[in-house]
Amino acid sequence: MEVEVTKLILNRGVSWLLWLALAFVLITVTVWLSPLRGTAMDDEKIMMYPGDGLFGEPFDATGWFANGMYRRNRYADERVGFSNTGMTRVAPPPFPDWQLEDLRIWIAMGLEQPTPGGRVTPQAAIDQVGDPSFDPRHQIIYQGSGFIAPDEPTDGYAFYMLHDGKRYFVALDRDPISGKITSASRAISLGPRELEERLFEELETRRKLAAWRNAPGLRASSGQPCPYPGVWECLDCTPGGEKQRKFAHEAILPQVDGRDVTWRMVRGHQ
Repeated sequence: MEVEVTKLILNRGVSWLLWLALAFVLITVTVWLSPLRGTAMDDEKIMMYPGDGLFGEPFDATGWFANGMYRRNRYADERVGFSNTGMTRVAPPPFPDWQLEDLRIWIAMGLEQPTPGGRVTPQAAIDQVGDPSFDPRHQIIYQGSGFIAPDEPTDGYAFYMLHDGKRYFVALDRDPISGKITSASRAISLGPRELEERLFEELETRRKLAAWRNAPGLRASSGQPCPYPGVWECLDCTPGGEKQRKFAHEAILPQVDGRDVTWRMVRGHQ
């Protein structure tokens, strides 16, 4: 009887040892496979289509996202996932000064094209863009990117302008490597209405400010004696009555916020 009890105890001990050994093996395998599984997920390919995706075969575009140049566009409905045609440039580079002449030429070429509805741009508006003193960079926004062919990305921009109360738009394609414009075409809008209204409101504000700065009138700078007594306004400050001051003849015109500014006479003393 004692022998049988001893055998039973030994058998149970062996069983527990076997279970412990099996559990140790399972834990070890899980820990070993975890980094491999993570690597496989990290190395998942990002397949994209050129153009609007209606034609052509998908291609591996992973490198363009892995190097940090672009990020994927997620659909509003997250259940759908990411776009396989559009993407966003992480840091769209600015247009340098040397590119200004090319910009004006491309924009003028785009404006010369009629809209799909046959609307033609007035020559005066085209001439305004072609003026060497005109800097169009303040009226250009980045809109998005995509592929025109496998491994050939392009960045899309839009130029907008207001002429005689009418709005004009030009779509610009830019090579992401060289930064050069590759095409220009007439567009009919900027897209979202809220964005368009905000941009044109800012444009109109800048236009009014420029007109205010360029209005005729006697001018003098900080540190100079006032050439004529009266009310003067600061041209380098925000327009408004609070920036207007009275100065006596020969009074030294002051700085504003610690910097030199230009003063313009609004009216002389009565």
